Amino acid sequence: MRTFKRVYFRIKAGYIWGKGMPEDKNEMFRQELSQIFTPMNFALKKKTIASASDEYIRDNEYLYCHPMSLSGALFEETIKELTEKLKKVKSFELKQVDVYNDIYLYEEKELKSVLNSQKEKIQAKLINAYKTKRKDSYKGYDIFLNILHKITDNMQCFNFQKVIIEKFVNNIFSDLIRQNKIIKTKKGNIPVFQTIKN
Repeated sequence: MRTFKRVYFRIKAGYIWGKGMPEDKNEMFRQELSQIFTPMNFALKKKTIASASDEYIRDNEYLYCHPMSLSGALFEETIKELTEKLKKVKSFELKQVDVYNDIYLYEEKELKSVLNSQKEKIQAKLINAYKTKRKDSYKGYDIFLNILHKITDNMQCFNFQKVIIEKFVNNIFSDLIRQNKIIKTKKGNIPVFQTIKN
């Protein structure tokens, strides 16, 4: 498992929210970023829509480069190196650097092992979440989605790895329904659920 930091480099480049930035300033901004990132072996991922910003990528490190903030996931040592380089730019000013939570890059086997170790806890969460006081009372699919989002957020992994987590938790939910530990029915065309009482 490799550990990255979620980071925001807050900058002032002349961008006005809702109005954007003059083309000459925007071009200077992009050129200077290229002069910083290219020698560091970051590759430019060009924007695919006009309103988006460029993104620089090096293996699993990345920064989305909006003229109000450069944000993404970097190694701690990269943050220190980049901070020093950004202090010396001419087309914009580095105002502050905000470093937030860790982001983990798991090996696939490692991620699946972590998930398997939490399987019983996830089952218990789902069963408890769908308990109701009356036999004719049911809860919606949004309960499951809230639990799923909390689990993926707690894992603090890269977005592309969240697909593995979502598949794992979905399988647990389907198994509980198949084992009749959670009842699935419909109200109209909307699926609803309820925990089986022991």
